Amino acid sequence: MSHPLGKLSQNYLIQKDVSQATKKTYGIAFKHFIKYLKENDIEYALTRDIIHYKNFRRGLGDSNTWIYIQVSALKGLYAYLSNHQKRLNLDKAYAYNITLSIQNKKDKYQIKKHILSPAQAKMLILESKKRTTIWDYRDHAIIVLMLTSGGRRFEIRNAKRRDYRVIDGLPLIYIGDAKNHKDRPFIKLSRGTMRALNDYLVLRDDDLPYLFISHKHRAKKGNLSVSFFDHMFKRVLKRTGLDHELITPNCLRQTAGIINLLRGASLSQTYVLLRHENISSTLVYQTHLDRINDDSEAELESFILNEDALILYHALIPFFDD
Repeated sequence: MSHPLGKLSQNYLIQKDVSQATKKTYGIAFKHFIKYLKENDIEYALTRDIIHYKNFRRGLGDSNTWIYIQVSALKGLYAYLSNHQKRLNLDKAYAYNITLSIQNKKDKYQIKKHILSPAQAKMLILESKKRTTIWDYRDHAIIVLMLTSGGRRFEIRNAKRRDYRVIDGLPLIYIGDAKNHKDRPFIKLSRGTMRALNDYLVLRDDDLPYLFISHKHRAKKGNLSVSFFDHMFKRVLKRTGLDHELITPNCLRQTAGIINLLRGASLSQTYVLLRHENISSTLVYQTHLDRINDDSEAELESFILNEDALILYHALIPFFDD
């Protein structure tokens, strides 16, 4: 069953003067929102529906950045519909921009998701290595890539076979769209990741361009869907016994950053590993690790229960009274 916002959002994207990549991203955002409206039997959304949708996406584990992008897309769409309601002969429900009062600020980046311990990360790698089907080989290669190289989901989805190269003995996956490989950032692979990737590729008998493809419900181009990681990850977590934890695919990248600092790597090394645009993003990982290692709570408890604390307290009372 179609929804009136489907065609309207398509027309909006056709007229919007932005890059094709942005149009594609906004198209995905509209698709998710329209699905939500249809599932909740909402024909004309109200402001409260946008707010409920934001909370719904947050409950699914969406990152703050992705929620920001989705709301930005909706604000642009509803502004367009209200501005052109009469010209396009739209229903009066679109005359008012329902997103006007909705704040959409990028939240300060922070680590909220569950970070795997080194033992859990090891368990995930070893359990996913128990492979029987070709998609088991693919899933293992992806998990190792994310845990040891900090690979992002969109980087993995968009990687092509031609992007995987061994330069002077170093296995690399180039990312980005620059024509010259020298101008492109890259993901450096560990030897274990290279072996896992090669084990997967040798089983492939297709000529599809993508480095990782769907082997069950394959799209025309074979590339992985946006929802692939969620489905794959749930399947692997169930096998490892970690499905009770609040672990999402993004946790693997964050775990890579934390464990890299934990093993003694510098902030700048972790910045390069994760390919952050700004060092301030990497500083969050250091702050998170410092907080984990901070034993203030136990020390405070011990101090409070120690009799010496009472002596010190009575000695300081006169200063506080002043």
